[in-house]
Amino acid sequence: MMLQNIQTIRNAVSQENQSIALVADNDKIYSSARDIFIWDDENSLLNILRLNTDFRNQCDKPIIFETFGYENISYMRINSTKSNIDDILELIS
Repeated sequence: MMLQNIQTIRNAVSQENQSIALVADNDKIYSSARDIFIWDDENSLLNILRLNTDFRNQCDKPIIFETFGYENISYMRINSTKSNIDDILELIS
């Protein structure tokens, strides 16, 4: 995904206090409502901190750190309310 598109969506969401859901590499699903997104625009990287849900090692290693390039973001979705969607659409158009 292009940096400008990512920044536009991020800004729209931050102004409306909504959350972003995204898919990376067409199969990994993340949500800013439950995961911590750390955006690195300078290097076009997204770093994600999330809870480890793998029952085999979640006690010893409770946090997962994942990182990938913006080019690996397949799509982004804004989770919003009906009352805020018009404002968000105005910001991204």
